[in-house]
Amino acid sequence: MCQLDAGAVTSTPIPVDLARAASAAVATLPDPDRVTLRVPPGLIAMADPVHLQRMLANLLTNALKYGAPPFEVTAGHVPDGVELSVRDHGEGVPSGFVPSLFERYTRAGTGVATRASGTGLGLFIVRSLAEAGGGRIAYEPAGPGSRFTITFPAAPQGATPEPWQLPARA
Repeated sequence: MCQLDAGAVTSTPIPVDLARAASAAVATLPDPDRVTLRVPPGLIAMADPVHLQRMLANLLTNALKYGAPPFEVTAGHVPDGVELSVRDHGEGVPSGFVPSLFERYTRAGTGVATRASGTGLGLFIVRSLAEAGGGRIAYEPAGPGSRFTITFPAAPQGATPEPWQLPARA
């Protein structure tokens, strides 16, 4: 946590196949069948694969904890890179809380957040890791629900995803 606070997180972006990364993140969930993946194969972004898995784990855990089905992970090209989104169809983030959404130790004081446990660190971690890798995180209300989108730098044209494997859990 000290590295995040100091902005000293070291990120090593490499070409990563987002379909493979998203599939691996969803597979770690207790009930992966609740999440629909709409990530085209061969969509490559520049990302630190370990950080990417942590960001996805935090966003998916939040969607399952605070949102409602259906849960979706989507991705695609945008003019300034590649986007990966996690969407739910719950009550969304209270509008008054949105300005502090990605701050450390913040939790909404109304709605489902008052009935679910949490530390208020998940979105702060996502923002810190995204920025360390040259990306960004954004929130937008999505009809009923929420959409959190990470924008990554695009991989150079013709880049091939590098083989990587998640570290073994201790």
